[in-house]
Amino acid sequence: MKIQIKLICIALLVIMSSCSTLLKGYIRLDPQKDELLATQQIKDFMKINNNPSIVLRVPSSEAQSKQADLNDYVYNGIEKELTLAGFKVKDRELSNEAMDKSSGKDQQNKKLIGIDLILEVVRIENNKKYSTNTVYRKNGKEKILHDYYSIAKFGALVELKIVIVKNNEYGGSFSFNYTPCPPENTNCNCIVAFKDVPDRVYPTISFCNKKSYTVFDNVDKSTVEELARNGVKKMMEEIRK
Repeated sequence: MKIQIKLICIALLVIMSSCSTLLKGYIRLDPQKDELLATQQIKDFMKINNNPSIVLRVPSSEAQSKQADLNDYVYNGIEKELTLAGFKVKDRELSNEAMDKSSGKDQQNKKLIGIDLILEVVRIENNKKYSTNTVYRKNGKEKILHDYYSIAKFGALVELKIVIVKNNEYGGSFSFNYTPCPPENTNCNCIVAFKDVPDRVYPTISFCNKKSYTVFDNVDKSTVEELARNGVKKMMEEIRK
């Protein structure tokens, strides 16, 4: 009888030990769709103006001081893409200074500096939060975490607006999203550690790197630049239809 009790205890210990083992899972986040809105006015304008002049209108440096390095990196990427698309890109700093002095009302001042179009950067985010309470096991089965557990990742957003300087016409708005860990992604940062007993997730433990990482790392600037440049390409397709 004592032997049977010992065997039962050993079996329970083995089960508990296996349940508390750190397991490897992965997360999937539903990608957020881009929004592309081009007016008929900008499409008509582009049909008769193959290589218009354009300036990138950016938020004031004071309002964006916290992420100035990221912004400048992305601005330069957008201007490069506009140049590759055949636009005559005007000096951003001089043109923005002139427009600031005119308070956006003096159209003649804008014409004097030779601007056909203004591409305004409405917003750049590299800390857009996505979260889920679902982890997928190696076999693809779902594990739903308790209500007080969730895994968060940061994505990115670039939002642009285009204006036709002549008559100050609205040309369209375009927003582009980078979603971390889409279903087809096998990125290491989308792999998470979890346990069945106790039911717990360890989002800062990495199976790929020697050191643990923080789940709240912002999206790096090269990824945001790529998002913006690909976004400009998509915008070109819309306004040149």
